[in-house]
Amino acid sequence: MKRITTIYIISFIIIIIMIVFAVKFIPNYVYSKNIKTKIKNSPNKTMQNITIPKNTKKPISEPNSELIEYNGVIRHIFFHCLIAFPENNGSKSLEADCVTVSEFKNCLTELYKNDYILVNINNTFEIVNQNGVKIARQKKVKIPKGKKPLVLSVDDVVYDSKKKGLGMVDKLILDENGEIATSTIKSDGTKEISKNNEIFPILNNFVETHPDFSNDCAKGTLALTGWEGILGYRISSNYPKSVTNNELKHLKPIIQKLKDTGWTFACHSYGHSHPSKISDSYFSTTEIGQWKKEIESVVGHTNIYVYPYGETILQNSPKYKLLIDNGFMVMCGVSQIQEWQNFGNTLYMSRYSIDGTTLSTQRNNLMDLFDSNKVYDVKVRNTLR
Repeated sequence: MKRITTIYIISFIIIIIMIVFAVKFIPNYVYSKNIKTKIKNSPNKTMQNITIPKNTKKPISEPNSELIEYNGVIRHIFFHCLIAFPENNGSKSLEADCVTVSEFKNCLTELYKNDYILVNINNTFEIVNQNGVKIARQKKVKIPKGKKPLVLSVDDVVYDSKKKGLGMVDKLILDENGEIATSTIKSDGTKEISKNNEIFPILNNFVETHPDFSNDCAKGTLALTGWEGILGYRISSNYPKSVTNNELKHLKPIIQKLKDTGWTFACHSYGHSHPSKISDSYFSTTEIGQWKKEIESVVGHTNIYVYPYGETILQNSPKYKLLIDNGFMVMCGVSQIQEWQNFGNTLYMSRYSIDGTTLSTQRNNLMDLFDSNKVYDVKVRNTLR
């Protein structure tokens, strides 16, 4: 009898130990397994290639990261929206000005390998008040030792009706998880929602898996026009108020999400007109006035003006004074040479276009960024129609 009681006690202790073990370790195993299963069985095919990031790298804003003041010239590159559907009729019309999805991903990989790190353009300058006059001046950025700062911008981001169906996505949206994604109605009438065919969700995911590619969560700057709205939403005065009000309901949460995830905004004029071909009056009322009324009212104030076509405006012209009077203190143009120029109260920052033309013909000029032969996707380019 005594022996049986002892056996019962030992068995009871063993059971307790097994329960404690199960409570402590099994849930973690089941949780990991469920995550993998959920992604694998996701109905959204574009999500299948997204892996759960291993947070093995320290955030670069951590106190222990060694930040140093960068003394060189800050590079600034820009893109247009991606060729998301090269198989579409008309996609060849985007060949010169745009890059493909694979090329953009290749760019990110090569820039990362070459120790570039994204910085917020607003951290590269400061606006100070000097004797009652606002002045823009360059500010040095602090980045991790061994890294090179990079500003990235994306022009237009209209997704206008003229380009619909040619190979770009239709609009940006928030997906079911509240993340930036794209939505496109395809030629067969089906809707495709993806996080894998446009700059914004692709870069968001890249930074998530490569946190040391971004300084303080910086991503890029959307240089917006406004003549047919922004991000695929028709909010311009060319549309009925009932349409624009409904569009704004969907647009505003997307703008906020972009801001929350490190994206900033700049003015690229309202109608993307050549400054030299329009009057001072039209420039004032439409290219600036309409932009501030319809676009700035949604995205917030910006000090940055990005010249349409890279066409600079002379500092002694009335148009330049109009820019300053409306709060634009940093002007961005296009050049093969990266430069900053101080024009007294304002700054000029050049940008380099990354597109089909530069990737295929300007390899030497791009070598300090990446080898374009490792970026240019001949196979996909040959499918453009």
